[in-house]
Amino acid sequence: MCGIAGILSIQRTEYELTEIVSKMLNYMHHRGPDDIGIWTDGRVGLGNCRLSILDLSEAGHQPMANADQSLWVVQNGEIYNFDELRYELIQAGFAFRSNCDTEVLIYAYAYWGVEFVRYLRGMFAIALWDGKLEKLLLARDRFGIKPLCYCVERQNGSLRLLFASEIKPILAVQSVSPQPNLSVVYDFLSQGLLDHTYETFFQGIYKIPSAHYMVIDRQGQIQLSRYWDFEVNPDVGNASKEKDRRTADSFREVFLNSVWYHLVSDVPVGSCLSGGLDSSAVVCAANHLLRARDARTPTSEHISTFTSCFEDPRYDERRYAEEVVEKTEAIAHFTFPKPEGFIEELPQLLHYQEEPFAGTSIYAQWCLMRDIHQSGLKVVLDGQGGDETLLGYGKFYLFYLQWLAQQGRYRTFLHEAMSVSLSPKFWRGLDLKHGFRYMGRFSELTGEGNLVNSSLRVQFADRQPKVGLSDDLASRIKLDITKYSLPVLLRYEDKNSMAFSVESRVPFVDHVLVEQVAALPLNQKLRKGVTKFVLREGLKGLLPEAIYRRRSKMGFVTPEDVWFRGVLAPEMERTFMTAHFLPEWADLSRLKEAFALYRKGRSLLSRSVFFRYFIMEKWARMFLEGSLGS
Repeated sequence: MCGIAGILSIQRTEYELTEIVSKMLNYMHHRGPDDIGIWTDGRVGLGNCRLSILDLSEAGHQPMANADQSLWVVQNGEIYNFDELRYELIQAGFAFRSNCDTEVLIYAYAYWGVEFVRYLRGMFAIALWDGKLEKLLLARDRFGIKPLCYCVERQNGSLRLLFASEIKPILAVQSVSPQPNLSVVYDFLSQGLLDHTYETFFQGIYKIPSAHYMVIDRQGQIQLSRYWDFEVNPDVGNASKEKDRRTADSFREVFLNSVWYHLVSDVPVGSCLSGGLDSSAVVCAANHLLRARDARTPTSEHISTFTSCFEDPRYDERRYAEEVVEKTEAIAHFTFPKPEGFIEELPQLLHYQEEPFAGTSIYAQWCLMRDIHQSGLKVVLDGQGGDETLLGYGKFYLFYLQWLAQQGRYRTFLHEAMSVSLSPKFWRGLDLKHGFRYMGRFSELTGEGNLVNSSLRVQFADRQPKVGLSDDLASRIKLDITKYSLPVLLRYEDKNSMAFSVESRVPFVDHVLVEQVAALPLNQKLRKGVTKFVLREGLKGLLPEAIYRRRSKMGFVTPEDVWFRGVLAPEMERTFMTAHFLPEWADLSRLKEAFALYRKGRSLLSRSVFFRYFIMEKWARMFLEGSLGS
């Protein structure tokens, strides 16, 4: 795990390129405090700050080159199947000098060309310079677990390309001052969308799309190519005990295999544990592998777990987490986020996130990552991705019922509708106000759109993404994985963990596992009012009984509604009253009036709506008129 940065420019000396890359790396020391390296040749500069996870020796130093130094590479992430690839490349005649995954990338490119990314299993952002062909390759993993941003500047017919793991390094060296990307601002304020496009909140700064690589030649020609895709099975399916058993066994095998790969490390590994089904599955699977001594890691069988807790029992999941801890004999750590802490640490949190976020739940994860760092761990597992791939969100059951009715599956519809209607825990887990955004024109009754500045609404009147079930259910599921839900959660995960020099790994977001789950019929995910059916059945016996049977859902939550009406309310009101940027983007008088009604409990608007405007103002003050810091 590292931070990478670089520049492609033919109008700079080697000294100038080194100075630029060095300045960029200064803004990412937190991503790689163990080592730093820079290489330039007068056309390109590559830099890396390293968090040592695999091959802790100096042999893992980056940038790394092949024997004749015609290929140079830096990477951020982990290639979990590097051992298999290394063996195959040795058989093909390549000689290795290290035991780290980065060197595998060099010879994989030499052997397979740009399509080598298809062979990689892991999370990665890669920059590779081919000196013979004078081409720069930038590549990102299949789901965008690892970030890779870039900026293209053209002056007097020549190109200057800047890239980095984060946005701040680019802001620090680009030739123009930061400006807001109004289309992305509009999408966020009007619909709460984040990380749903390759654009960022900064004009002119983009992200390499997930499952893509970009090739830039010396003439400045840029070619962007997709190297992987998947489809979700739209079939409802027909249940039978034999099918269920085979499917559960197959899922268990592939899931354990994913966790096995994610445990590969030369340093100990811990795990986040919310008490929900996904993180519990990860901890229990890891414990199973560690007890069997079937993992390439120095981690003891008593894995360290980290749980966010609250004194308010409505938001506290300790009892579920403790069930997992008792079954696995894990070493448990608990943290208690407070609203006062959120206010105090908000500048730091926003500084590292670099772009706005949707609510305070991200702070619970921030507190966990800080505790993980203080424990001395460098690597942690997490359950991110299970809700998107296995349909854990309540909205998916409502979409499923709608889809069954559209398909004429009336018997299944009635059976599932009855099961859901008789589940009070299901209904308690739904945020109905937030759910208005999925209900088409009915959402307009809340007046949410009227809070956006009228000139902005006119400018982007045709920019109205449909976040409800507009087409088929399979396509909508894929959109949550690739656009509406998982990408922003992966951004939170990466930025929060790396702020504390911690590598976070997400076994549910493994392309082999995702492909298998996506191919399953819908009734293997949703059945009899129960979500994630195949996960429950596949890990039956590994999971504590209370987790296997659990129907309620929280995840990384905070008592947000309580915080917004209490401790956070004065800070939000002050922000609205003294806003510098919101007048350009919002109808400020309506916003203040609506927030006053919300505090009195007389508004249809979700708390998340008000947070959007609050965090947009805070973001703009920090990045558009403030100092970046380092």
